[in-house]
Amino acid sequence: MNRLLIIDIETYLYKSLTSCKVLKQDKVYKNIYFEAYDIDKAILYLTNNLKRLMDTLQAEVSELVIGDENNFRKIINPDYKKHRPAKPPIYKTILNLVNEKFNPISLQNLEADDICRILYEDNTFYPNYEKIIVSVDKDFFTVPCKFFRDLSNNKLIDIVDLDTAQYNLFKQIIMGDITDNYKGIPNYGEVKANKFLKFSKNEEDIIKLFEDHGLTKEDYLMNKYMAQLISINQYDFKTGEVKYDR
Repeated sequence: MNRLLIIDIETYLYKSLTSCKVLKQDKVYKNIYFEAYDIDKAILYLTNNLKRLMDTLQAEVSELVIGDENNFRKIINPDYKKHRPAKPPIYKTILNLVNEKFNPISLQNLEADDICRILYEDNTFYPNYEKIIVSVDKDFFTVPCKFFRDLSNNKLIDIVDLDTAQYNLFKQIIMGDITDNYKGIPNYGEVKANKFLKFSKNEEDIIKLFEDHGLTKEDYLMNKYMAQLISINQYDFKTGEVKYDR
């Protein structure tokens, strides 16, 4: 069976900004040096990484994915990723070149992670291909899928089954995510979350855990919206609306 890579390109795009920085000397004032961006190096960085992934995973085809500028999570939770620094001006330039050269897939109101999941679940998208999601992001461990986490020296394709995905999602909901700027249950880190989930693995128990710590079902649902990647059944392709679970 032919293999398709569904690649979240955003992390690679950010890393390309660093890879293309060059030190320049002023032509008139020789003692003055400044940093500049060599756009060709950024595109070369992306091209080389795509080739590496195709070779490493022995894939015939790849489709790149990038998130929409509008993000439904920021609409329902203005604090979501609020603490992250603004993108440098050069980012937009490189993004435009990436769009021209690679034509990545994007869907209205969704992040790249959501889009990768939807494409993975869409049986009309490359039917009869073995699909593998490729990303640096750990969030795909919350999705039933074949997933290659592109970290140093990793050559393992994880097969995430439904039970494992559900477990990881519940753990993320309980803990929250500092990286994405949403809080979990107070004093619940990975150890306590794992201990709780060893015996309680259903939504009602976790909602009760929230309530036992002075939180509400709405707090649980908000964390669920932040942590859960949108499935194909939750997305309206015509309107771009997300259908929330209740």
